[in-house]
Amino acid sequence: MKFAVITLFLLITIGTVAAENTTDIKYYSYRVERVTEFDYVTGQDYSIVSVYLNDIGFNSTQTVLLDAYGEIYTLTITATAEGTFGAYKNFTVTLTYPNGSTVTWNYKTFDLAGQDYDVKIQYWVQQADSWLDLDIYIGGLLDFQVLPFGTKFNLTKFVLFNRVQGTSTKEMNVDIFYVATEDWAEIVEKGESPFDWGGLTDAIKDTPGNIWNQFLGLVEQIPVAGEYLADGLNFMAILVGETFFYVKLIFVENWEIAVLTFEAFAMMYAIAGGNQEEEPSFVGMLRRYWSFHATAIMLIFYIIRDTLNLIWRLISAVGSLLPFT
Repeated sequence: MKFAVITLFLLITIGTVAAENTTDIKYYSYRVERVTEFDYVTGQDYSIVSVYLNDIGFNSTQTVLLDAYGEIYTLTITATAEGTFGAYKNFTVTLTYPNGSTVTWNYKTFDLAGQDYDVKIQYWVQQADSWLDLDIYIGGLLDFQVLPFGTKFNLTKFVLFNRVQGTSTKEMNVDIFYVATEDWAEIVEKGESPFDWGGLTDAIKDTPGNIWNQFLGLVEQIPVAGEYLADGLNFMAILVGETFFYVKLIFVENWEIAVLTFEAFAMMYAIAGGNQEEEPSFVGMLRRYWSFHATAIMLIFYIIRDTLNLIWRLISAVGSLLPFT
């Protein structure tokens, strides 16, 4: 049973990370980067479905005006980081409807690793994000809901817009997704979204919320030790996320710089100890040069091995705690 649970957990994780847009739904996107304000109007016969504000620093406020063909919806998002090292993240999201009524949502979480956040308004198109980002998902504005994790929203509650404007006190990346207006009714009828959930079953797809956060909530309810166990699991998850984030940043996205830096250190190490060697200088440099590479390769091997062991222990802990939940 535990093996099946662990396997399912792995499939969910891998499926979510590896998800790609594989449907034939025709949608279009508009993107601007590192801006503090934007203003976009769709062409005739097209409507805006979703607006994403990405990679925003904390202690900032965003105001978004969504024009639904003359009816204005106003969203205000405020995010602050408080406490030691800004570990406590606070969000306040307010929606003002065209009739002047307002709805406000507040959320507070402990997240030491998160340095920026994303706001997904009417989340529809899946995006690949860093695990360290804090994501705020806003559902269809006809039935205002905000969740700090992903869910499958009801497309019948989405509002179509012809213009969207926004400002932010800090820079952000903006993605706007739009479709042919005449196609939207068919999309809603079919319940389609340009998501690929990695082959997960419909039961898993329809599960509201994020499985990891739900699991932590259950663990916290274990008498006496639940809160401490949840904190420990969350801390392990942050360590794993940090490790993968920096491995990708250094060795994948910037591999040229990583190789040049590594070789520069290898050369400096080879040259630095030349006067201490009894053997000829060139031979000594060559020996130290290859010794540096061998040591570095072993260090990388140990880091990878220990990281995989940590992941396995984390997944095993999830499986072993389930009987208590």
